[in-house]
Amino acid sequence: MVLFIAAHAGFASRLIYRIRNVGLTTPIIVPDSCASDAFWKGFQIYSKERQFPGYYSNGIYVTTHLLFDISNESSLAFYDTFHERYGEAPDWIAAHAYDATMMIVETAKRQHISGFNIPSDRQKIQKGLAEINHIDNAIEGVTGLNC
Repeated sequence: MVLFIAAHAGFASRLIYRIRNVGLTTPIIVPDSCASDAFWKGFQIYSKERQFPGYYSNGIYVTTHLLFDISNESSLAFYDTFHERYGEAPDWIAAHAYDATMMIVETAKRQHISGFNIPSDRQKIQKGLAEINHIDNAIEGVTGLNC
């Protein structure tokens, strides 16, 4: 048996705390809203979790777009830079936002955007982004190949 909890981070950590306290040890799957420090830190208020790290969180599987723990070198560099600059770990949303920005920057380079003719530049960007439609011309970002 596996339990799926469709909830936001704060509620999910409180619910899992109660589930584990009644002795249920079944694996639990949580959504990407729980792929955050807020979710894991939600367990730190409980003495058993502080005393035995993983007491409540062992056996939890998180669905997410990106796991920095097993990501590539550019993802780890992004993680370190983000953490250093903002004092907290980035989530998958920050990584995808970074990649979206990098796609626009790379497209601007590929399309030789001048910055002097905004209507023309916008059309070039739109055309350039539309052309990134296959793995052969994908732009590699911190989340992988983007096309």
